[in-house]
Amino acid sequence: MGRERQRQKNEETRQAILETAIKISMEQGFDSLSIRKITNALGYSSGIIYYYFKDKQEIIDTIHFESNLLMNANIQKIFNKERGFEYNTRIVFHMIMDLALDQPEKYNLIVLDKYSKRGESIDKWISIIEQSILAGITSGELRQMDSKMVAFNVWSAFIGLMIMLSGNKDITKVYAEKVFNNHLEIIMKGIKKEEGDEKK
Repeated sequence: MGRERQRQKNEETRQAILETAIKISMEQGFDSLSIRKITNALGYSSGIIYYYFKDKQEIIDTIHFESNLLMNANIQKIFNKERGFEYNTRIVFHMIMDLALDQPEKYNLIVLDKYSKRGESIDKWISIIEQSILAGITSGELRQMDSKMVAFNVWSAFIGLMIMLSGNKDITKVYAEKVFNNHLEIIMKGIKKEEGDEKK
């Protein structure tokens, strides 16, 4: 029983460190995060922090990893193959847009892979889009195309939009929503299958 209680206490301490690091980073930015700020906020000695994490970068990489797991789980919950590419693209990128506008530092960490040294986010996102494109081609919703190239283009187009929206503090959520819908409409016009496409 004592060993199990110790394990639970260790996990609680580890989570407290991560949650405090997230709170500091959301307020001040991941660039400003430091072991000293975490210890000051928690009232811990630096030795306790270093018992769980070797340095600040490992803390950031752990936040990146766990945040990605959570976002992937959320995507899987809302992703619906039966609804098609346009539906799934809309809800997934809308979720990303909300993150970019409401929690820009978390967006920079999870989506843009700005602070983590793990370096996996971009390929992961392109792979998700490519699988959705292939499903759209198979169902007849999308025309025949190079799925990997189009996935890269769709991703880069939306990331460009997110950078523009999140970088402009004068843009309201209502206007961002209109721009987002217009952006998706333009993309869909380029890749959606139209009548007569199979004859070309």
